[in-house]
Amino acid sequence: MFFKSSQRPANQGLLLGWETNGVDENVGLSTVASSKSDFKSVTYDGDGHLLTCAPTGMGKGRGVLIPNSLLYKGPIIAVDPKGELCQVAGRQRQRLGDQLVILDPWHIVTEHSDGLNPLDILNLPGSSIDGDAEMLATLLSAGHQSTTDPFWSDMGTGLVSGLIAHVANSHALADRHLGRVRDWIYHDDMDMAIAKALDDKSVNSRMARDQFVAYLTAPWEATRPCIRSTACSYVNPLGSAEVAATLKASTFRLQDVVEGRPLSIFIVIPPEKLESHRALLRLWVGTLLTAVVRRKRIPAQRTLALIDECAQLGTLPALRQAVTLLRGSGLQVWTVWQDLSQLRLHYPLDWPTMVNNSAVLQVFGINNNLMAKEWAELLGKEPAELLRLAPEQAVLCMHGQGTRTCRRPDYLTDRAFAGLYDANQRFAGRGQAPNGR
Repeated sequence: MFFKSSQRPANQGLLLGWETNGVDENVGLSTVASSKSDFKSVTYDGDGHLLTCAPTGMGKGRGVLIPNSLLYKGPIIAVDPKGELCQVAGRQRQRLGDQLVILDPWHIVTEHSDGLNPLDILNLPGSSIDGDAEMLATLLSAGHQSTTDPFWSDMGTGLVSGLIAHVANSHALADRHLGRVRDWIYHDDMDMAIAKALDDKSVNSRMARDQFVAYLTAPWEATRPCIRSTACSYVNPLGSAEVAATLKASTFRLQDVVEGRPLSIFIVIPPEKLESHRALLRLWVGTLLTAVVRRKRIPAQRTLALIDECAQLGTLPALRQAVTLLRGSGLQVWTVWQDLSQLRLHYPLDWPTMVNNSAVLQVFGINNNLMAKEWAELLGKEPAELLRLAPEQAVLCMHGQGTRTCRRPDYLTDRAFAGLYDANQRFAGRGQAPNGR
């Protein structure tokens, strides 16, 4: 597909790069964009997943995430730690017809954050309050499990799942949120409150009753306090006023995510809070991915999930399932990693399957022999060849097309993006103009 550089590509897939038309491989992309009237876009229009790997600071936002946020015409879900995607592409997403949703508890890019109540997942068709309560509790507890003594994490997760089911089944509609679950765990006398609810027969969920009984039958001096403290560790990140406000009520319909309606959802959790509030990030991403896979009918436009800094999610079963099992749900996942060790750390058994189920592998910024050797084996290249890549180049391995080298897009210098984006406020002091440099 050829197009004039002053035009945007047609909606024929995700933009991976440019294959220049008769231009020497050693010429920089900015030179090509300014000296040639047309060049060939490299796109992927299949329904498979994509995986990008590049070290930090190598331009994953500028050359991968932002270009596709500007061009993709279907709904998107984006993990956007610094708020850059939202700032640069937010108005363009609205021009494309999307409702803009910004989950931004610390007001990095907006004064008024949107909200997402994960318990709304319980209201979707086909939901199971008890089963979904266990799923939400697992999202909160992931990363806390002990391989040597799983009793405490299992009991803590069970207590949280029982409280979620109880809140969902027995509380007024306005109180069905995780803030109320947290209130139960931090109750002055939680044991007495649970016992009273059981005596009053106000616990309507069978699973909640079972979990409460299991908790109360544990020895009260040594065991119960440890179970409770374990549960506290799961919900601690949800306690600040900013976070609690974004979890109380959803400002958009989760059913619209299921139906594939035009939505652009940006999750903004600043880098310094990704570790302390990993549970919040995992909770929101897991809720949204679960909503997508509840679809009974695949919509006309696939939902594109752009998962930047994927390692910050920790081990997320919903992501593993999406990549390995759920290709036919109208969900397309584009995960972004800094290196293969992150993938091996969080998915030690499944990482080869996740790589093999990615229809596109994109690698750039290879700057040492270790990284070159790892990717050379996967891509069928020589390590020296990967080390010789120019800064603007990327290697692509596409299903059915083999391996190729192309130039990454650059939304700041490619005329194809002129007029589509706003300035990145993080670099306002460096003189970045609203539509270019």
